[in-house]
Amino acid sequence: MPGVEAIAATSGLIISVAAVAATISANLVARLSRGVPVGQLLAIGFLLGGPLCAAMALGEGWVSLLVLRALTGLCVGGTLTLAYSLGSLIVPAHDRGAAFGWLALGVQVGTAISPLATGALAAVSLPGAFVLSGIMAWVAAALLFFGGRGLLSRRADAQA
Repeated sequence: MPGVEAIAATSGLIISVAAVAATISANLVARLSRGVPVGQLLAIGFLLGGPLCAAMALGEGWVSLLVLRALTGLCVGGTLTLAYSLGSLIVPAHDRGAAFGWLALGVQVGTAISPLATGALAAVSLPGAFVLSGIMAWVAAALLFFGGRGLLSRRADAQA
């Protein structure tokens, strides 16, 4: 079994690569959203990222985890950028302050609870944590495709 230092270094590398991939994704989806409706980009990211995340459950070793985590980050790393953009298309201008306050609250609560919930799930089944995240991404994509059909084609007035 590798030493604690090696585990920490490997974990740090995986987390850093994932963060870089998410940053690239956020920049890329911001640029793509000029020509592609935001809802479509969000749904496609969830559709591609879900299986990649679930595939981490099958990973053998840190290299496969690193590659899958980077690819997942590229697919879903722009989610918050797209969610705020979609919110700006849905919420009337005079209500955006309150709406984005609630969205930010949800993000912060999710950020606080997610490691605890995922850690509890991982204690029972580490692969299960990845599979559940992948399933949640597909559920989000299904909600966009079937529950929010109008969101898939909505564009800002400046883009129309």
